[in-house]
Order: sequence, then structure tokens, then C-alpha cells
Amino acid sequence: MAQNQLNTMKSFDCDSISNSIKGRIRSLENDAVRAFAPVQGLDPSPFPIAMYAFATIDCLSSYWAGWNDGKIRDAKRIKGLFINDGRSQTKRIADFLESFLGYQQLNSQIATAIWRHKLMHTAEPRRLRSGADLYHWCIGHDIGAITNKLRSERLIAESTKISHWSTCKVGGSIAEYLFIMSVQDLITDLRRGVLGSNGYLERLMNSRELQTNCVEFSDECDSYQFNPI
Repeated sequence: MAQNQLNTMKSFDCDSISNSIKGRIRSLENDAVRAFAPVQGLDPSPFPIAMYAFATIDCLSSYWAGWNDGKIRDAKRIKGLFINDGRSQTKRIADFLESFLGYQQLNSQIATAIWRHKLMHTAEPRRLRSGADLYHWCIGHDIGAITNKLRSERLIAESTKISHWSTCKVGGSIAEYLFIMSVQDLITDLRRGVLGSNGYLERLMNSRELQTNCVEFSDECDSYQFNPI
């Protein structure tokens, strides 16, 4: 990184970033309870909490990598001012989930496509094709409730065991799968992976590189512009 950029960057504020990350996790946990709280005459609200969860993961992975907007990252790279990171947003998020939550890479990319990209841009999650495979989505508060619902709708057999962040074959001879996401498990795993022992926050406090990346993303957040058309 060029010396002149280091001189203009904000310094790493340990307490401020720690409080910000902890506050974001608490906010997500609060909204998850509200999304599935029983309200007479109303169904649960899984889509808003799913969107908020992936926005939070997107943000945390940006602190980790040092960038969110690929155009800003690439402009810095051309000037020789930033790390050489050519990943897509999807890959960055999936790498974060793999590194800190222990999630499988392919399933993390599927989840990001469904719950970050399609929900955000088309107002609902969509099924995805990957070669001959077809992925449907399934979401609920916890894995027990999801299992009971799938069994009651005869989408899985009584003996079938399912787990969070996994795919379950449902298409007979056709390669059709359900990608299963438990909001409770996702947020529990996120708290562990970010705030737990050897989690992202602990590593951040002990790594000059991660601190530099954190400041880079903070600077990016302060640089966004809007140009009316």
C-alpha cells in the first residue's frame, strides 16, 4: 500500500469497531425474534430477517476483506493503493462463511444467490439451476419447525433427517434439491464465528492486516456518492 494513502486513512479504533460489530449481532438477534414472534392473524416474516442477515454478513465480510464495492476496490488496485483481490461479492461472502462459520463453500454460494441477490432484486427468493441440478429454497425459525413442516407437506419422508445449511434431495429421479436454512442456527453460528473464541473479532484485534482492511472498508463507507440522473 502506498505511504501517502496510509497517512490519510483513519486510524483503527478498537473500541468503536468492537461495539459496532457486537451491536449489529444484537440487532440481528432482536429482529429474528420479532420476525417469528406469534402475532394473532399474522404469519411469520422470514424474508425481511433473511435479507437483514445477509446484509450483515455482506458488511462483516467487507470489513474482513477491506472492500464492498468492486468498482472502488478496482480503482484503488489500478492506482497500486490496495490489495490484489479479484473476488466477486458472492465469493467474498461465501469465503467469509466458510472461514468463520465453517459452512461448505457451494452451499454458501447457493444461499447467497437465493437470500442476498434474488430476494433483494426480485422481491422473493427464487429457485436456481446449476447444470442439471435444480435448487429450491426452504426457510424457518429452527430446524425442528422446518422438519415438521416438510413432513406434514410430504416433501420428505418421516425417516428423513435434515440439517441447517444443507441440501435435501426431493425430486425422485430428477436432480431437485431443497436448500434448507434455519434463521436461528444461522444467527447462532454467526455470533460464534464473529464473537466467539478465535472468531473474526478476536482475529481482527490481533492482526494489523485485518485492521487495515477494516479501516479501508470504513473509509469506503464514508466515500459513497450519489449522482442524480
